[in-house]
Amino acid sequence: MAVGSVAIVLGLVAAAMPVRAAEYVRPRSPVAGSGAPIRIARQYLAREAGGLGIRGVELVEPHVLRAGLHTTVRLTQSYRGIPVLGKTVAVHLDADGRVRLAMIDVAKGLAVDVTPAVSVEGAIDAVRARVGADVRAREPQLAIEPGTGRGGTLVWVVDVPSGQRSRRYVVDAQRGDVLSDRLVAMEALGRVYPISAVVTPQVEDRELLALTPATPTKLTGWDGQLVVTNFIAYGVVQGEVFLAQLVEPSDGENFLYDPPADPLDTHDAFAQVNAYYQLSRARTYFGSTFGLDMSGPQWKLVAATNVENQGKPFDGAYYSPAGVGAPWNSPNLLGVGQGSKIDFAYDSDVFLHEFTHYVNYNAVRFDAGQYDYDDWGWAPFSIAIDEGVADYFACTMNGGPIVGEATLAPLGKARDLSDTSKRCPDDVVGEGHLDGEIVGSFTWSLREALGSEAADQLVWGAVSLLPYGASFGDFVVGVRQIADDLVQEGRLTDAGRKQIEQILHERGLDNCGRAVEIPVGESRTMLMVGLDTVAQANNTTCAQLKTIDSSVPGIFHFSATPPSSARGLRFSIEMSPWTAGALEWSAYIRAGQHVTFGVVHQLPAVVGYDRAITGVTSSTAQLVVDDTTEPPFDPTSTYDLALAHRNCPGVTVKVSVEAIEGQSEPDAGTEADGDTGVAEAGVVAATGSTQGAGCGCRIEGETRGSGGRGAAGWEAALLVSLAGWGLWVRSAGARVTGQNWK
Repeated sequence: MAVGSVAIVLGLVAAAMPVRAAEYVRPRSPVAGSGAPIRIARQYLAREAGGLGIRGVELVEPHVLRAGLHTTVRLTQSYRGIPVLGKTVAVHLDADGRVRLAMIDVAKGLAVDVTPAVSVEGAIDAVRARVGADVRAREPQLAIEPGTGRGGTLVWVVDVPSGQRSRRYVVDAQRGDVLSDRLVAMEALGRVYPISAVVTPQVEDRELLALTPATPTKLTGWDGQLVVTNFIAYGVVQGEVFLAQLVEPSDGENFLYDPPADPLDTHDAFAQVNAYYQLSRARTYFGSTFGLDMSGPQWKLVAATNVENQGKPFDGAYYSPAGVGAPWNSPNLLGVGQGSKIDFAYDSDVFLHEFTHYVNYNAVRFDAGQYDYDDWGWAPFSIAIDEGVADYFACTMNGGPIVGEATLAPLGKARDLSDTSKRCPDDVVGEGHLDGEIVGSFTWSLREALGSEAADQLVWGAVSLLPYGASFGDFVVGVRQIADDLVQEGRLTDAGRKQIEQILHERGLDNCGRAVEIPVGESRTMLMVGLDTVAQANNTTCAQLKTIDSSVPGIFHFSATPPSSARGLRFSIEMSPWTAGALEWSAYIRAGQHVTFGVVHQLPAVVGYDRAITGVTSSTAQLVVDDTTEPPFDPTSTYDLALAHRNCPGVTVKVSVEAIEGQSEPDAGTEADGDTGVAEAGVVAATGSTQGAGCGCRIEGETRGSGGRGAAGWEAALLVSLAGWGLWVRSAGARVTGQNWK
């Protein structure tokens, strides 16, 4: 491996960092319209275009999502007929067709030449060059990558479907560069029988709904929208997957197969029949409960059972929007593993969980993936929402809080949504499945407090309002809006509405946006994974990652608003390493707006801040802003603090804020005892932001400390999760992929 060219996945971003901050606009009084929901939404958007900041923005492909008697109309942004990646508008209407809330997340100032210089084949060739091998890709599609500072970029979106290894590549359509790529197969774990081989161990004959008549009949239904197959193999060419549909009726018109004597049978007909039943059950639930129309061609779904991983058992399942090619020609693929202990098709949780991913992607498309970045930094929240919501709907359909009694439990990985021990931000680690447990337990607590009917509508209604790359804060906005809707409809009491706020507070979700607010005199904590964990998942070392000047940004920022009497603020930062190892970290502060991230030398870096301390090697530091600093303290501003580190060990960070009252303290300068280095950042500020100018603040009272959290248990779990998601590093075009499937 050529050490100098390594680039960790945390740093794999497009050439321009996306600015992501959905705006929520609530009319001062409900805005009434006439006609169908789409017509009302379009009337409102046209009438209020100036105030909403969308004048001249193309909004297309409207579709309606229902939550109780309320509806949400979602529209996607396009530019000269070409879709703009991740940009949407949602208009929420009450039962009388009045506009209650609008979610605006659009790219402005686009100026893009929409004639590509790179051909379709050229885009595929660029992907081949990236992976160092031939690929079998779906037809590339033109799109606009909004980015920042360039007016947008014309790109080819190239999907390479390969089951749980499916990836999506974004290729610059003018220059041919691969700007980014990510896994688009979502892992999870699952089961079947009426519910599962453990919960309902007696097989039952149940109706298979809406099979498509044929001679002979196969496991195809819903007017061809659902096709159940058996996995054969992945092809040598990346993107190839071979499936077969061989199961026919066993008794007249009925598919009455018993579970095979060999639990590791890789051509198990019983598994395929159960797959059809459970997927049909999930489809019926979403259609009848939320009025979701899944009849369009984009909803076609191929399911593959008995999936293996290179000839070995696969303990898991996945949904991939990269789909599968000829002869199936489906934009969606759901794979269910032939596990090492049990067939995952024997547990319905797997189907209900993965089907929710499929619904979320096709109806809302809010999940930006595990390694999403925007101008706040690392943004691993939308995948956590996706995972938590998928767990919730699997559990609510099955009527119990445990995910994986038949499949995850034998592996020691069952998830219990009734476990309320995790809260935000203290237990957020940056991995979708682990962080999804906070969302899953929160939503299950709603169900226990309010009943399934209200909770189902709350959760789905909140999902229907999410922007692309949604944060936990966005999810909370949606929950509160739908809760107010249910109160208005008389389906939720005022007491129930107060219970929702109480549960939000208990889980910390009422203060869990991109910036966690710290009241003066209080503290908050955050977990930051270390470079050693990232390195292990990438089959490299922390020392090698440090040679490329890589840093791990904090998952959250911290914000503090000074009291009117304050003459300054003192931020105290304490880093407690989980294991032995040297510390090296930096802190950035900004008044009036958040510290911003951009791309420097193809890696994410802080580019917009007022002042910084860098290269801190002690475990504690105090950062003071008052009238002796430059710029001086502004008592009318909210201060934003962001952290980044180059520590090999992971750390628990504690940040506290104190107000400085009365006369300003004498400027003690910067204390440096050999443990603290303060250096000019030397970066170019993003457009419209303040360029960093080294340390314009004071560091006080630094002391050496070892900290320690004893977090080896969950850190090991995080390592497994990261490896299972295929963290990878690049070296001269070679790819190293973690293969610890779960």
